[in-house]
Amino acid sequence: MKPLLPITHVPLIRSSKHAFVYIVLTLVVCEAAIMGALHLFDLRGPWVIVLDPILLALMSTPLLYQLLVVPLAEHLRDQRRATARIQRQQKMLEAIFRAAPFGLLLLDKDLTITRVNDVAAKLADKTPSEMTTVQPGEGFNCIHAHDDQQGCGHGEMCQVCPIRNALQSVLEAGQSVRELEVRPTLQLGRSRINPWLEITAVPMPIDGDTHVLATIINIAERKECEERVAQTHREQERINRLMIGREQRVLELKKQVNGLLANMGKNEAYETTA
Repeated sequence: MKPLLPITHVPLIRSSKHAFVYIVLTLVVCEAAIMGALHLFDLRGPWVIVLDPILLALMSTPLLYQLLVVPLAEHLRDQRRATARIQRQQKMLEAIFRAAPFGLLLLDKDLTITRVNDVAAKLADKTPSEMTTVQPGEGFNCIHAHDDQQGCGHGEMCQVCPIRNALQSVLEAGQSVRELEVRPTLQLGRSRINPWLEITAVPMPIDGDTHVLATIINIAERKECEERVAQTHREQERINRLMIGREQRVLELKKQVNGLLANMGKNEAYETTA
């Protein structure tokens, strides 16, 4: 399984060229100091052969230790810490992707899907492996994904796609997009569906680049409930209008009856003040 977070090793030494320069300069300085000391004490012949390597080793070892061994140890420690930190983040994200009850997508700086969980894959009737390394429209079978030969993101409808524009804005502005309600048209086999989806996308820095972590929630049931509530309200308003119209009609009839009774010299039969 491809890791969610690529582990980048901390360089141990800046470069082999720098390490070679450190060693040469250290040996040259130490050798110059030794030759100067031998010349000062007028030590020649066998003394030079014996003392030169001994003194060179004694003088250069501490310097080389400070110049190479200490930085090397620090880099190794930094590498272990960085690796451990990334592995902790890796495990945390893996656990989130496995346990999340909603769809999860991780997209790179090109909006290519690098990771998707099972819940999101089921929306497109695919497996997670079938949805990685492709653009969102291609992964979810958007009917406009192949309007252009270059694929999702290049067609005319892609320019006004609320999903793609939201993901792109997260990359460019670094600001989250929350609870965006969309209703794309997806091609599943021979059928086209229009699921109600709620999308939240947040920027996530990984390995020096901004990625996008997106959640996808199927809100079809909620939308159906909202529509039923709205339909109930509309029906109640219609009944209220009918009731008000009926009451007004009854009041007019009472007024007409009272008028007839008045013409006949009789008292009014109904109270018509409202």
